[in-house]
Amino acid sequence: MMQKDQSINVLGGPLSPCSMAPLTGFFRDGHCNTCAQDA
Repeated sequence: MMQKDQSINVLGGPLSPCSMAPLTGFFRDGHCNTCAQDA
């Protein structure tokens, strides 16, 4: 089962949405979340 890594930006704060239409990102949640399976 894939599980998201901790979601922080380069400043250590929370990620902001990058695109909601269409949903982007590895998890298709509009954020740049990633995990070990995101090659």
